[in-house]
Amino acid sequence: MSSIQKIILLESNTILYVDEHDNRGKWLIKQNGITQPHVTGIWRKIVNKWQPTIAIDVGVNYGEIMFSTAYDHNIQIVGIEANKLLDSCISKSIAEHPNASQIKMIYALASDKDTDENTFFVDKEWSGTSAVVPNNEHKFRTLKVNSTRIDSLFADQSLVKERLLFKIDVEGYEQFVLHGMNRLIKECSNCIGIIEFNSEFLERAGTDVDDFLRFLNENFKVYLLYSSFKVYHFERMNLESLKKHYRNEHFQKDLLLLSDNETIQQLDLKVKEIGQSLKE
Repeated sequence: MSSIQKIILLESNTILYVDEHDNRGKWLIKQNGITQPHVTGIWRKIVNKWQPTIAIDVGVNYGEIMFSTAYDHNIQIVGIEANKLLDSCISKSIAEHPNASQIKMIYALASDKDTDENTFFVDKEWSGTSAVVPNNEHKFRTLKVNSTRIDSLFADQSLVKERLLFKIDVEGYEQFVLHGMNRLIKECSNCIGIIEFNSEFLERAGTDVDDFLRFLNENFKVYLLYSSFKVYHFERMNLESLKKHYRNEHFQKDLLLLSDNETIQQLDLKVKEIGQSLKE
């Protein structure tokens, strides 16, 4: 009997297939395919209101974000996932998606280098925590995967008229992914990104968190995603200000990255400014 189960995603009526033997698959079934409502909500809003011409989902897993909505018929949709064991589910979801012919799925490790034979650790119990640098408390199996710079996928394409939407959720490897898509960030006419920011995972992957925040602030207007309707903007977003605000040494939040300040109004997002109470 097949362990692959079909979920009809609420609001969009698009389809998601998951493996019920995987605990993350079970959780998706229980939650009707929406385990990250803020990220799903803002992704859908950006697709519908902002109408990107390129959408890239890095760290697809089962694809609950990428498959959560229908897209314009002219958009390029690219999914990147290092765990090729999920292909049996992902390929079925693509086949039933209204934009199936526009979706390009790549099984590789998105990184800052194009290399062969990288080790990727697949969590045996919860596929969502599979990673380049594993959590030693979990049980893993290893896969050998190639790594690719996202820029390499668009090497022959002019980007000056493109509107880029990307999501990155790669268990602390976000900095490497972003460095591998520097050309897209610089040359696309406008871009919006949604990335997971987990300070503990970032440090485990060898990232200097403050340096990473400086990089984000140099390239984007950075917001903390509170919901699909509200964001926080820090007067000084650095590691110290985040620790003070959340009163914790480590924290996990989703960040919204905008290359154009006017986009926040187009997305109809309420902005809460954070800053005065954090001053020394």
